Amino acid sequence: MSWAPEEVLVMAKTKEVRTKITKPQLVVYTVHKGPYSQLGEVFKKVAKWAYENGYEAAGPPTSIYYSEAGSVPEDDLITEVQIPIRKLHSDETMKGKVVIGVAGMPGAGKATVRRIVQRMGYPAVIMGDMVREEAKRRGLEPTPENLGQIMLRLREEEGPAVVAKRCVPKIMEAREDVVLIDGIRSLQEVEEYKRHFPDFTLIAIHASPEKRFQRLFQRGRSDDPRTWETFLERDRRELSVGLGDIIAQADHTIVNEGTKERLEEKVQRILKELIGK
Repeated sequence: MSWAPEEVLVMAKTKEVRTKITKPQLVVYTVHKGPYSQLGEVFKKVAKWAYENGYEAAGPPTSIYYSEAGSVPEDDLITEVQIPIRKLHSDETMKGKVVIGVAGMPGAGKATVRRIVQRMGYPAVIMGDMVREEAKRRGLEPTPENLGQIMLRLREEEGPAVVAKRCVPKIMEAREDVVLIDGIRSLQEVEEYKRHFPDFTLIAIHASPEKRFQRLFQRGRSDDPRTWETFLERDRRELSVGLGDIIAQADHTIVNEGTKERLEEKVQRILKELIGK
């Protein structure tokens, strides 16, 4: 994610020097004593505190250096780290917002369900996009191997609900009363969504491995497997983070072995029950 406005991007190219008046801004901050190489972990700690206390980032993080590098030992460097923040929506305001999570193995039909809901005029938040954005930020190609490794690494670094946490602000910002989440993979993610959205429902989409591989091969997206071995490896990776558990515990299950028309009938029936339309 880039917070840079157009003016900043232009100045990055022109190298101009200007003056400006900055507005007062609420920030969360801490002071670190030690090497600059540790600041990344410090920023993670501050961001975690902000989220757990009901805030979200409202701008780029900043550092204030109180020591001159080279003039004191590394362990004595004093740095203040700040993240501009704003209050997240109150959970009270989320009552009445119907949030529908869709889970399924790759190729089961999640994207088709998403398009059906979007045609009805409701927005969708795609959890896989969060991982693809992270790949871009890290300068990696969105291959199945890279995305899989990033997904696992993010969970190791920031916890099993990290992708859900990144999606929560997007769901809260949606003006519509119904939002679909595409790509839930673990019980921790389900718990994260239920913590913020009381009217959360999980739909599982199921299809046989052969049917799923055929669909993925025909779709041909950059992160889709091109061989049966890669397909099976991706399945194992998805199951390793808990996808099988949430499919088994879903509120509704749709078997998607037939046509798109048949799938749409099943989806429409469940949506009518959930949102009355």
